[in-house]
Amino acid sequence: MRSRHPFQPSSPDLELFPHAVWAKLLEMTWHSPEQALLGRPDPAGWFPLRAAIADHLAAWRGIAAAPENIIVMSGMSESLELIGRALLSAGSKVLVEEPGYGQLRAAFADAGLVVCPSPVDSHGFDIAQAHRNWSSAVAVAVTPSRHYPLGMTMPLARRLELLEWARRRDALVIEDDYDSEYRFEGRPLPALMSLDGEERVLYLGSFSKVVSTALRLAFIVAPPRLARRLIARLTEGGSKASLVPQPALAEFMRSGRFAAHIRRMRRVYASRQQALVTAARRHFAGLLDVSASPAGMHLVATMTPALSQRMSDKDASRRAAAMGVSAPPLTAFYAGKPDRQGLILGYAAFDETVIERAAVRLAEALGTRPLRVCTRFLLF
Repeated sequence: MRSRHPFQPSSPDLELFPHAVWAKLLEMTWHSPEQALLGRPDPAGWFPLRAAIADHLAAWRGIAAAPENIIVMSGMSESLELIGRALLSAGSKVLVEEPGYGQLRAAFADAGLVVCPSPVDSHGFDIAQAHRNWSSAVAVAVTPSRHYPLGMTMPLARRLELLEWARRRDALVIEDDYDSEYRFEGRPLPALMSLDGEERVLYLGSFSKVVSTALRLAFIVAPPRLARRLIARLTEGGSKASLVPQPALAEFMRSGRFAAHIRRMRRVYASRQQALVTAARRHFAGLLDVSASPAGMHLVATMTPALSQRMSDKDASRRAAAMGVSAPPLTAFYAGKPDRQGLILGYAAFDETVIERAAVRLAEALGTRPLRVCTRFLLF
């Protein structure tokens, strides 16, 4: 069933996933499983899946990686914590984007690292400013293809500057390639890792935005010298990634169905983003400013000065929730004092009709008229 809480961000449309195909792949795999599936699993993941990921990354992200250097994980948090414990010392300083992904900060903190938020600008993470503020940092985590949550793309010059900083500092760069598959204009941009000649970049990917958030499979691509250390550490504690879906996912990717699904969802999500932009122009005048983006699954709605004088984005988010609309406040993504306010509006999981109705509800929630509390989400 479709989510009843538009505009919940980071949610794919699971109704459009080819569930019948997926069920057949699972049945085919486990009806008569290969002998290797019944033995002790490889802590780095099912090798055919690692090979399929390598082929996908070569074609879509410009990354030349051997399957041996790809590690299947249970999710992004486990990936970050493994990197922190296996490659960095407790108490080491790690630079992160401000604003940024709260779970990323939490995962590093759980690994015993000192998290150092540093501001982004219109080009993404500003490594020069970060170095001035945190000169002893030994790693940085960035979302260069599409910053989360603001959505800007890091240009080539800034990427090269970041890699040069890592070379001088003998530091690591952790590339979180958040929702990079959903680019609506041209091919996906080459990954930062594809520019790395010093073997300092670790690339993190996930299947939650393409297949399902419930799949709980992600992966790390690491240079050989780092992959060996990661796998050794993972072997000690054991992998949390379930083996059950891995053979099916490997065949789903190898057969071309994975890429075909991404291409289909690009078209769907592009249409839904346009529907949100159109609805915003029609209903949000004087309240929120919303602009189209060439990629992604959500847009940032910036609060106008007139609205900011009446309420904060947290107040706006609470008022929206009372009307059955999920619109997280932008300030919730800051570790420190926010320098801007807005609402995060996800559109991927909702069709054009739902988006239009939710926009009307949100405008009503933020307007000057008395608030009508919506207790039945089935209106969407």
